[in-house]
Amino acid sequence: MKLLRFALWGLVVALAFSAGVWFSRDSVTSQVPAGGAAVQAPTVVAPTPSDARAAPRSSEAPRREAAVTTPSAAREATVLRRLPEPAAAVPAAPAQDTAPEDRPLAFAPELPEPFTPKGFERVAFRAANECGMGLDVVAVDCSEFPCIAWTQAKDDTVKKFSMLGCGPWEEAFQHRTMVVASAQAEEGGSGARYLAWMPLPVDPELNRIAMRRARERTDGMKEALGLR
Repeated sequence: MKLLRFALWGLVVALAFSAGVWFSRDSVTSQVPAGGAAVQAPTVVAPTPSDARAAPRSSEAPRREAAVTTPSAAREATVLRRLPEPAAAVPAAPAQDTAPEDRPLAFAPELPEPFTPKGFERVAFRAANECGMGLDVVAVDCSEFPCIAWTQAKDDTVKKFSMLGCGPWEEAFQHRTMVVASAQAEEGGSGARYLAWMPLPVDPELNRIAMRRARERTDGMKEALGLR
């Protein structure tokens, strides 16, 4: 009888021990995933506006159009040009009542390059742009030799105008220069100022004729520019 009682008591103890181990194991295993989730969960960071906007690809980068014309090129395009008349197949005989000094001078084929129409125009624009007098070339008269450059004074603070010390002009024409005309756009001296520059030929005889012809030429250009 005692033996049976000890056997039953041992069975109760064994069952109680097994139940305790089972409850203990269940409580441990139910906590591990929660702890693991807290440690391993990735941190989510909200994207900022700068991150959300994708960087443009090089092929999508905005293109900057190249300038088509510079301000100086635009000014050159509006210059009033008078070029020599094309040479006739048979030159007409000069009028008998016209004195030789009153006849227009032609461009000789052996002229130095600055005295040719294209060469003179290049020199005139360089002088206007580089010599600090605030000048714009508004007209180039190469209808006869020598050419005349008409300039407009844009800087009201400049009071003296001279090609002495102007590198591009002096290099081309030395000191042989004459201001053959000056004018105001309005009477009374309140309008824009204009000056006409003419390089003098080396030949004294041609020089005398060119100066004589300059009066008629500048009168015609003043009318074309609306200065008279």
